Amino acid sequence: MPERGGPTTQSGILYQNSVTALHLGRLCDEAARPAADRVVQVRVEAPEDVDDTVVWYSDGRVAYIQAKERLDVGGAVWTGLWEAFAAQFRREEFQNGRDELRLVVSEGCDDHIALKEVCDRTRSHHGAQDWLESLSVQQRRLKVSLERLVASKLPLTEEVLRDFLSHVYVELSPLSQIERDWLPNLMPRASVDAHTLFRLLRDRVGGEARKRGLFTAQRLRSSLENEDQVVFAAATDMEGLRAAVHNCGALLRQHKSTLGNTNLHVARSVVAEIVGWTLDPSVERRVGFLHGPCGTRKDGGHARCPYSA
Repeated sequence: MPERGGPTTQSGILYQNSVTALHLGRLCDEAARPAADRVVQVRVEAPEDVDDTVVWYSDGRVAYIQAKERLDVGGAVWTGLWEAFAAQFRREEFQNGRDELRLVVSEGCDDHIALKEVCDRTRSHHGAQDWLESLSVQQRRLKVSLERLVASKLPLTEEVLRDFLSHVYVELSPLSQIERDWLPNLMPRASVDAHTLFRLLRDRVGGEARKRGLFTAQRLRSSLENEDQVVFAAATDMEGLRAAVHNCGALLRQHKSTLGNTNLHVARSVVAEIVGWTLDPSVERRVGFLHGPCGTRKDGGHARCPYSA
């Protein structure tokens, strides 16, 4: 018989702490980011119904996170999870339409994938009939079982259930994927490599969990700098970067845009397309490259123009 607190329990704690450490990495990062991506506070073992990790963002949004290494659908832990999500959803401080209930699972199964689809489709289908018709037989069965699980916490109607599920986000993230794919992108630049910084953050999560620790950026960065001699890279000077990019085109701006002395300009449709894409405010995080061998046309004749990265 496995002893209490044995290997399985410890590996589950390691996974939970790893998920939290990712958010601490973003908390330490001073790079300029949209308010929706900038973490301002993280709490572990929070005094909430959803108590694993609570993350506050600069735009005022709050994410309540439960991280599970394994989660058997239909078991006691599964039942407790949905009761906690429903209770959190009913709390007065929960911001309907903004806050998130996140379930992060390491060892996912078909039922977890079906759950993710149910929640994602709740957000993308606004009509009840449209939503129901979009669900597969497996997903409908799951929806019915969820209704029973949250019935004791919510004044259950079809509309309330859809509203509740629209706040649930499911992430299937094995620990190996976290360390391979997520970690390098979520750890800020520092004097130690990303994996070392991640381990330091994960250790701090374990230490603070016993006293329901609340992390702020200033406190966490100071702790790492003073206790572990971690030096964080200075945040990028965005105004300086914009000036440098502007200066890169100084030579090009000296060239004429007309043919000889005719004052004639040959308009190219691809130019308008690229300029329109560059100035479009509705798309964020774009990187465009116009490349090809020296001396060749860059209008698509001999060069590639992948301007939708």
